[in-house]
Parts: sequence; C-alpha cells; structure tokens
Amino acid sequence: MPKGEARLSTHASLLMARPAFEAMGFRVIAAERIARSGEYLDRFEMEKILT
Repeated sequence: MPKGEARLSTHASLLMARPAFEAMGFRVIAAERIARSGEYLDRFEMEKILT
C-alpha cells in the first residue's frame, strides 16, 4: 500500500472491471460516457478510501 495516500482511484468499464473493483471495496463516484474512434464507452470513476 502506498504510504501517505488517503485513497486509490480508477476509471472502470461497465461490464468487466466495475464488479471486480466493487468486490475489492471501491465505490462509484461518477458515471462517464466518452467517445473513442466514433464509439461511445461507458465507464465509472471509482475510489477506495484507505484506512
């Protein structure tokens, strides 16, 4: 675990990564839709507070 860090953050995809991060204690902060090469991708900004 990084010393001095109060939280971890990530941007997780809807289908695969979000459930895995939630199982590790991350929570959703915001939903996002981004455009890449003409495609729209849904993802979630997530964080885990370190204690």
